Amino acid sequence: MLREGPFTAGSIGLVINLSGHTSHAAHPEKGCSPAAAMSRLVTGLVTLPIQLEARGDLALVTVVHARLGEEDFGTSPGQASILATLRADQYDVLKELRHLATAMAEHESAADGLDCRLEWVEEFPLTINHPAAVDEARRATVRAGLDHGMPPESPFRWSEDFGWLSADVPGALIGLGAGENQPDLHASDYDFPDELLAPGLRFWEALLVELGLRPTVDQ
Repeated sequence: MLREGPFTAGSIGLVINLSGHTSHAAHPEKGCSPAAAMSRLVTGLVTLPIQLEARGDLALVTVVHARLGEEDFGTSPGQASILATLRADQYDVLKELRHLATAMAEHESAADGLDCRLEWVEEFPLTINHPAAVDEARRATVRAGLDHGMPPESPFRWSEDFGWLSADVPGALIGLGAGENQPDLHASDYDFPDELLAPGLRFWEALLVELGLRPTVDQ
């Protein structure tokens, strides 16, 4: 799979830490529990992209983890944390998602008298494919006897640390398709199909020829 321009979305991780104070579970009214605010944020964060998708942009928020209090039946919780991944296929959309998520976290925590601390982690920029690099990859696929098919209509929703490289050095990320019936990456039943090894090797050998780094390819 080859595509010029944006190939994958950009993403960033958000950690929301909510702090109140504990109390005896028999007297929850004497504490300041983040339970309600956490619940509102878990369900509310994922709705933020609705405000942006109407423009046709890719925008997505996925809550990946949440923790409330401790495993203690006698204590009403005083701490909570929420981890969410924000992703978009345009930098301005991702920036707007960050603004909306920040505003929601601050609003919901303040409504319940909680302290709120935000951390932004594991940022991956958009992977932008340079046209010249895509052309070289396309010639290599033909030389290797591979079908590069039609380019994807839009960037893939997943993100890659390769985006940091393509931001500094013109390059291209390509996809070696395993078919539509394979489990998605990170799925519990995913297993790398070894059948991709041979065509992948043929591609890299062909690319070396296209770059003038190898005289011939043994088909």
